[in-house]
Amino acid sequence: MLMAACNNLLDAKTNVILLTRMMSMEEIRLDGKMGQGLLYRSIQSSLFVFPMLRTIAAMQLVIGLSLLVSSVLIMNIPFYFIEISESIVAIVVNLSILSLTLHWFVFLIGGLWFGYWIKMGQVQMVHFTMLILSILLHVMIVPSL
Repeated sequence: MLMAACNNLLDAKTNVILLTRMMSMEEIRLDGKMGQGLLYRSIQSSLFVFPMLRTIAAMQLVIGLSLLVSSVLIMNIPFYFIEISESIVAIVVNLSILSLTLHWFVFLIGGLWFGYWIKMGQVQMVHFTMLILSILLHVMIVPSL
Protein backbone atom coordinates (compact mmCIF):
# COMPACT_ATOMS: atom_id res chain seq x y z
CA MET A 1 0.00 0.00 0.00
CA LEU A 2 2.84 2.36 0.82
CA MET A 3 4.46 1.49 -2.50
CA ALA A 4 1.22 2.29 -4.31
CA ALA A 5 1.09 5.66 -2.54
CA CYS A 6 4.68 6.38 -3.58
CA ASN A 7 3.86 5.40 -7.16
CA ASN A 8 0.86 7.74 -7.19
CA LEU A 9 2.95 10.62 -5.85
CA LEU A 10 6.09 10.05 -7.94
CA ASP A 11 4.42 9.10 -11.22
CA ALA A 12 1.38 11.30 -11.10
CA LYS A 13 1.23 11.70 -14.90
CA THR A 14 0.57 7.99 -15.53
CA ASN A 15 -1.99 7.81 -12.75
CA VAL A 16 -3.78 10.96 -13.92
CA ILE A 17 -4.15 9.29 -17.32
CA LEU A 18 -5.54 6.10 -15.74
CA LEU A 19 -7.91 8.01 -13.46
CA THR A 20 -9.13 10.14 -16.36
CA ARG A 21 -9.83 7.00 -18.40
CA MET A 22 -11.61 5.35 -15.49
CA MET A 23 -13.67 8.35 -14.34
CA SER A 24 -14.72 9.45 -17.85
CA MET A 25 -15.63 5.87 -18.75
CA GLU A 26 -14.64 6.75 -22.32
CA GLU A 27 -13.64 3.19 -23.20
CA ILE A 28 -17.05 1.94 -22.12
CA ARG A 29 -18.77 4.71 -24.07
CA LEU A 30 -16.76 3.81 -27.19
CA ASP A 31 -17.64 0.11 -26.85
CA GLY A 32 -21.28 0.92 -27.52
CA LYS A 33 -22.55 -2.34 -26.02
CA MET A 34 -21.07 -3.32 -22.67
CA GLY A 35 -21.67 -1.15 -19.63
CA GLN A 36 -23.80 1.48 -21.33
CA GLY A 37 -26.17 1.56 -18.36
CA LEU A 38 -23.32 2.74 -16.13
CA LEU A 39 -22.40 5.81 -18.16
CA TYR A 40 -24.52 8.12 -16.00
CA ARG A 41 -21.83 7.68 -13.33
CA SER A 42 -19.05 9.07 -15.50
CA ILE A 43 -17.26 12.29 -14.62
CA GLN A 44 -16.22 14.15 -17.74
CA SER A 45 -14.52 17.12 -16.10
CA SER A 46 -10.77 16.75 -15.72
CA LEU A 47 -10.87 19.20 -12.79
CA PHE A 48 -11.59 16.31 -10.42
CA VAL A 49 -8.77 14.03 -11.54
CA PHE A 50 -5.73 15.61 -9.87
CA PRO A 51 -7.49 16.25 -6.52
CA MET A 52 -8.81 12.68 -6.68
CA LEU A 53 -5.27 11.37 -7.21
CA ARG A 54 -4.01 13.35 -4.22
CA THR A 55 -6.91 12.05 -2.11
CA ILE A 56 -6.18 8.48 -3.20
CA ALA A 57 -2.47 8.86 -2.40
CA ALA A 58 -3.28 10.34 1.03
CA MET A 59 -5.68 7.50 1.80
CA GLN A 60 -3.08 4.97 0.65
CA LEU A 61 -0.54 6.55 3.00
CA VAL A 62 -2.95 6.44 5.94
CA ILE A 63 -4.03 2.86 5.21
CA GLY A 64 -0.47 1.72 4.53
CA LEU A 65 0.92 3.29 7.70
CA SER A 66 -1.86 1.89 9.86
CA LEU A 67 -1.33 -1.58 8.35
CA LEU A 68 2.39 -1.26 8.93
CA VAL A 69 1.97 -0.16 12.55
CA SER A 70 -0.61 -2.83 13.36
CA SER A 71 1.48 -5.54 11.66
CA VAL A 72 4.63 -4.60 13.56
CA LEU A 73 2.73 -4.50 16.83
CA ILE A 74 1.02 -7.82 16.18
CA MET A 75 4.27 -9.52 15.18
CA ASN A 76 6.03 -8.24 18.31
CA ILE A 77 3.37 -9.26 20.83
CA PRO A 78 5.06 -12.61 21.62
CA PHE A 79 8.36 -10.81 22.32
CA TYR A 80 7.10 -8.31 24.85
CA PHE A 81 8.51 -9.07 28.27
CA ILE A 82 5.72 -7.28 30.06
CA GLU A 83 2.12 -8.38 30.35
CA ILE A 84 0.04 -6.93 27.55
CA SER A 85 -3.61 -6.49 28.25
CA GLU A 86 -6.15 -8.05 25.97
CA SER A 87 -7.63 -4.63 25.30
CA ILE A 88 -4.37 -3.45 23.71
CA VAL A 89 -4.27 -6.55 21.53
CA ALA A 90 -7.90 -5.93 20.56
CA ILE A 91 -7.12 -2.32 19.63
CA VAL A 92 -4.22 -3.44 17.41
CA VAL A 93 -6.31 -6.13 15.72
CA ASN A 94 -9.17 -3.67 15.21
CA LEU A 95 -6.76 -1.17 13.66
CA SER A 96 -5.68 -3.77 11.12
CA ILE A 97 -9.30 -4.73 10.39
CA LEU A 98 -10.25 -1.07 9.94
CA SER A 99 -7.31 -0.59 7.58
CA LEU A 100 -8.34 -3.59 5.48
CA THR A 101 -11.93 -2.36 5.39
CA LEU A 102 -10.83 1.09 4.20
CA HIS A 103 -8.62 -0.57 1.60
CA TRP A 104 -11.52 -2.62 0.31
CA PHE A 105 -13.93 0.31 0.27
CA VAL A 106 -11.65 2.84 -1.36
CA PHE A 107 -10.13 0.74 -4.11
CA LEU A 108 -12.64 -1.89 -5.01
CA ILE A 109 -15.84 0.04 -4.54
CA GLY A 110 -14.31 3.20 -6.03
CA GLY A 111 -13.15 1.37 -9.14
CA LEU A 112 -16.30 -0.70 -9.44
CA TRP A 113 -18.42 2.47 -9.31
CA PHE A 114 -16.84 3.51 -12.61
CA GLY A 115 -17.09 0.02 -14.11
CA TYR A 116 -13.34 -0.39 -14.52
CA TRP A 117 -13.72 -4.16 -14.59
CA ILE A 118 -15.32 -3.91 -18.03
CA LYS A 119 -12.42 -2.32 -19.92
CA MET A 120 -9.55 -1.83 -17.44
CA GLY A 121 -8.63 -5.34 -16.37
CA GLN A 122 -5.01 -4.41 -15.64
CA VAL A 123 -6.06 -1.84 -13.03
CA GLN A 124 -8.56 -4.22 -11.48
CA MET A 125 -5.88 -6.92 -11.27
CA VAL A 126 -3.59 -4.61 -9.28
CA HIS A 127 -6.39 -3.75 -6.85
CA PHE A 128 -7.43 -7.36 -6.35
CA THR A 129 -3.81 -8.43 -5.87
CA MET A 130 -3.36 -5.82 -3.13
CA LEU A 131 -6.60 -6.94 -1.52
CA ILE A 132 -5.71 -10.65 -1.64
CA LEU A 133 -2.23 -10.05 -0.22
CA SER A 134 -3.57 -7.94 2.62
CA ILE A 135 -6.23 -10.51 3.49
CA LEU A 136 -3.69 -13.35 3.38
CA LEU A 137 -1.35 -11.47 5.68
CA HIS A 138 -4.21 -10.71 8.02
CA VAL A 139 -5.36 -14.33 8.05
CA MET A 140 -1.82 -15.48 8.83
CA ILE A 141 -1.14 -12.98 11.62
CA VAL A 142 -4.39 -12.63 13.57
CA PRO A 143 -4.96 -16.35 14.35
CA SER A 144 -1.46 -16.56 15.82
CA LEU A 145 -2.48 -14.22 18.62
